[in-house]
Amino acid sequence: MKDKINQSLVLSPKSLKDFTIDNPILIGEWILKDLDFAKLKEKNYEIFNSKSYSKKNIPKSFEVTEKLYNVIKIDLINQLNKLHNTNFSNRSWEIIFGLWVRCFIHICFERYNRINDILTNYNINKIYLEKNENFNFFSNDTFGIYFKSTNNEWENNLYFEIINFFSFDKEKKLVISQNASSNFNKKTITSFPHKKISNLKKVFYSILKFLNNFSFNNNLITYSYLEKKYEFFFQILLGQLPQHFEDKKINYENYNKDLRK
Repeated sequence: MKDKINQSLVLSPKSLKDFTIDNPILIGEWILKDLDFAKLKEKNYEIFNSKSYSKKNIPKSFEVTEKLYNVIKIDLINQLNKLHNTNFSNRSWEIIFGLWVRCFIHICFERYNRINDILTNYNINKIYLEKNENFNFFSNDTFGIYFKSTNNEWENNLYFEIINFFSFDKEKKLVISQNASSNFNKKTITSFPHKKISNLKKVFYSILKFLNNFSFNNNLITYSYLEKKYEFFFQILLGQLPQHFEDKKINYENYNKDLRK
């Protein structure tokens, strides 16, 4: 144990709103968002430094993800063909769900490691989290899971399932704040947000869009998570003119849970 004093693990910023928790250990720095830092500092808080994203552990996490994916994918394909009365090939189904399922497995594995590391190295007597009884983990599109996984409500419901499944709550007291939000899956961002841009940028992006027709090679660099200027510089280094691609807004049909009973 890292410390013999009793500490409370906080998974949701909602639990810290009244600042009544002493010696809290926060699952990550994002818990601090919108909180009164001065008041929280008086409570002797600590932010857990996860090793999940260390150079040593990242390759391992992807290896475990791939192994787990290969274990479940055949059964998942059989069930989906049966459910939809189809006979799609394994390749076809992997194109449909492969990226999403791999990403979900990787997220679950990383969140499991966080919880396990904290409960192993700290003397945690209470776990504070948020729960929504009407919650669903799906996203409207494949890329939506990246945004879902950074949402506090989505994460807390996942932590709740992990804690229960692995019986982490056996000797810990779960303090659950109910979240009554029922339209979370409707309001969650499932693609890149559409921000208003200036007229000057519109003109600049129009020029880049035109230059797409004169690319020197077949490289495609988009959503690299670099600053836009560095992404453009990276494209130039690879011998192509800077490119810009517009995101199309997709209107999804409303989720019908009766079809999935």
